[in-house]
Amino acid sequence: MAIPQKKYIKYTQISVIAVMLTVVFFLSEGSLPPAKFIHLKIYDVLNKIEYAIRKAPAQAKDITIVGIDNDTVSKMPYRWPYPRSIFANVIKNLTKAQAKIIAFDFVFLRRSEEAEDKKLEEAMAGNDKVILACTIDENGSLNIHSTSRLSGIVPSGVVTKLQDMDGAIRRNLTYLISDEIPPRGFLSWELAILKATEGLIPAPVKGSDRYIVLSNARSEKWLIPVDSYNKSFMINFRAHTGDFTRLSLYDVYKGDFNPALVKDKMVLIGFITPLLGDIHNTPIGWMPGTTLNANSLLTLYARSFIHGIPARINQSVTLLGVLLSVILILSFSPKIAAALIITEMIVFFVVSYILLIYGYTWDYFAFPFCTALFPYLGKKIYVSIWQRKKFYWT
Repeated sequence: MAIPQKKYIKYTQISVIAVMLTVVFFLSEGSLPPAKFIHLKIYDVLNKIEYAIRKAPAQAKDITIVGIDNDTVSKMPYRWPYPRSIFANVIKNLTKAQAKIIAFDFVFLRRSEEAEDKKLEEAMAGNDKVILACTIDENGSLNIHSTSRLSGIVPSGVVTKLQDMDGAIRRNLTYLISDEIPPRGFLSWELAILKATEGLIPAPVKGSDRYIVLSNARSEKWLIPVDSYNKSFMINFRAHTGDFTRLSLYDVYKGDFNPALVKDKMVLIGFITPLLGDIHNTPIGWMPGTTLNANSLLTLYARSFIHGIPARINQSVTLLGVLLSVILILSFSPKIAAALIITEMIVFFVVSYILLIYGYTWDYFAFPFCTALFPYLGKKIYVSIWQRKKFYWT
């Protein structure tokens, strides 16, 4: 059946108004903090659903966490920070157990006794299995371990994470370029680990790069999707502390552990007790810093990256949703139209979850906001204009 001309004009004009409102929204979305905030919260909900349904990837078995846990805090005859000879002994025991890599995710910043420093340096000297951490402070300065004699000998990486506007951590750095002349580059802690374990070869980066391509001598490639501004990637949070093999630092220090849990594993040493305050907000909940870093390493190691769908596709899908909502509100009663539009948004979120399973994310705010609001607002504006025209004609 052909659509009457007047009704066709009505459809067209309301659609044009709704589309124009949507375009204005697209142009201003970046300056609307609530839009970004709601997008992040929806992203977190989808991640929690995925974590509840899906198991941690098999590669998580290659990572062992040696944690400064409640057991360590209660049994260790010292208060934090522990003497560096403790960690020297931990390194020796892990090396003897044939750990693939031994990575500290905290920085040895405070001054220590010379004898303690010497024991730690002796344990690290000539040991190509050790990776140290460095951090970026609030002033943007790089904090590197205080044992200066290890500088340039023991590799290190930046362990600092990026916080979003709500205080949660979702992104991780890849490279950090200093302001020195010539500029000096620093790898993230996770890439430093992969460089040591997988033979990963760092590549030059450009400011416009949206992907960083890395490889090793075995011709294995890492195509890392990054933010072109700060060269960070989205962390794919797939595991809590209990999903990784765990050992207590105290037991490793005493040599009282099963070597099979360490052999050929990437061993991460850090805090997993809330007593020392290293707890962070993530898309799947609060977790210790070491578990956060383990998820970041797992994202790179398993190459389970999260790709952002191009803005044009996001916008095209949203515009189609707006046009569909216009048809619904003009074709059905208000109650039925509202139910169908809600169904439309449910389908959007189901598709969003499926996309996240396959490593893709997009704008979770624009579609439900625009499809639920602008068609109704477009109809209201149209009616207002039409009534004004009728008033002038009479």
